[in-house]
Amino acid sequence: MTPAIHEISRFVDFPVPRVHLELTNACNFDCSFCPKPLMTRPKGYMDPQLACRILDELARENLAQKATFHVMGEPFLHPQLFPILEYGRDIGVSLGVTTNGSLLTPKTADRLLMLVQQVNISLQTPDEISFALRGSRSLRAEEYFEGILGFIDRACHRGNETTIKLHLLNSWRLPSLGALGDSSGDQIRVIENKAGLHGTLKEWVRRIYRLEGIREKEKEGRVLEAIASVSFKRWN
Repeated sequence: MTPAIHEISRFVDFPVPRVHLELTNACNFDCSFCPKPLMTRPKGYMDPQLACRILDELARENLAQKATFHVMGEPFLHPQLFPILEYGRDIGVSLGVTTNGSLLTPKTADRLLMLVQQVNISLQTPDEISFALRGSRSLRAEEYFEGILGFIDRACHRGNETTIKLHLLNSWRLPSLGALGDSSGDQIRVIENKAGLHGTLKEWVRRIYRLEGIREKEKEGRVLEAIASVSFKRWN
């Protein structure tokens, strides 16, 4: 352990659960609920050599249980994402990626599933109306949803042990768009109450359990029943 890390260990218990690496702060979405308009940093991409040095230190010093590629941007826009992931896997680092899911093609899905232990998909806007908040100029809502479902289906067909998490936006007490730099001042409306949350979860559970790689009616029923206990005003 280096002297600096040894000093920090007086206050932090290593390994920490995860370390976030921002490979880029560029994104192919322009979401109304994102603080991107307030960002003063220029758009850029992390040097792959720097990313690999960070992964080296995480592995050598056992600093984190997982390295997750996430913060402001879309990791799939980094031209060297997969070589970086391959490097991390080869030195034994547990890896995760947070993505908006728009670039999960069959080809990228197969490569990703061989390299990472967890994929967080920022679905956020789970229906056609709320998808308009994503500011996508070329991608239709249903095309976006089908791409995400196809990725889940592909993972199940492979018998892959990668954990896949879908994140939904809860707009209870969110600020107006004006607070995030939009001049309209309109309220962000996605899932605003418990009934809306439960309905959205049930719809997506049904869509997932219709996938060819899953289709487990008994388990689907148990999941649908469990949704009744999901709280609205806290992290689930």
